[in-house]
Amino acid sequence: MDDRAEKLSVRYAIEIEAGPEAIWPFIATAEGLLAWFRGAELVELEPHVGGAYLEKGEHGGFAYHLVGEVTVYDPPHRIAFTLRLIRQDGSQWPADTLLTLTLEPAGNTTHVRLDHTGFETLGDDLAARAHQGFLGGWDGSLELLRQLVDDQTTSSQP
Repeated sequence: MDDRAEKLSVRYAIEIEAGPEAIWPFIATAEGLLAWFRGAELVELEPHVGGAYLEKGEHGGFAYHLVGEVTVYDPPHRIAFTLRLIRQDGSQWPADTLLTLTLEPAGNTTHVRLDHTGFETLGDDLAARAHQGFLGGWDGSLELLRQLVDDQTTSSQP
């Protein structure tokens, strides 16, 4: 990856006190993603390579519509899908970005990594704006994911 692509990548990682099997439904199902993707009002996901991805919502007063395709589906370790923004006027990004969610077991916890890449393919001005928009959103979303998994694992304990 070149320097510009790396600079325009969004990368976050957290530790969650649960195994990958407990986290997988939150990152690889429409219902799970909808629970922690901030601003999303609708998520559709066909859980297989080549499956469609659709997300509609509002974030920061901006209504959005994202479409994409699942490129990696490796339960319970990794899922990746492309994302392309379609605006209300029908115009769209000139290229896709790629969202990859990876689960790596580490003893009693799981290292959850989010990589959102490909912004450099959007052109200079759009790349900077899109990158900045997603940069601020993913951190809080991952904290919400952690809270949801913690709530689930706590409620399932005797």
